[in-house]
Amino acid sequence: MKNVIVIVGPTATGKTEVAIRLARKIHGEIISADSRQIYKHLNIGTNKPTKKQLNYANRRILNGYYEKCGFEYLYKKLSAIDSETAKTIDRNNPIRVIRAL
Repeated sequence: MKNVIVIVGPTATGKTEVAIRLARKIHGEIISADSRQIYKHLNIGTNKPTKKQLNYANRRILNGYYEKCGFEYLYKKLSAIDSETAKTIDRNNPIRVIRAL
């Protein structure tokens, strides 16, 4: 069983920075459930990760899972986690599969 660490708090308290530092320290993954950060052009009232911070996450996913395990592994992982979404995604499109993960 793996542990899940949840970082919560009011807006503009530095949760994103804390999450990124912690993920780097423990070699963990971040799943953001911030209802405002998912909007591409909504930049007021959010502290979205910088491009440098996002590159850390992208490198980790692409170079880690994709390079070591292959694309088929990623698709199987998505199917195990969310079979309904996996059915709607082109299984030969790594970008969409990675985005769904």
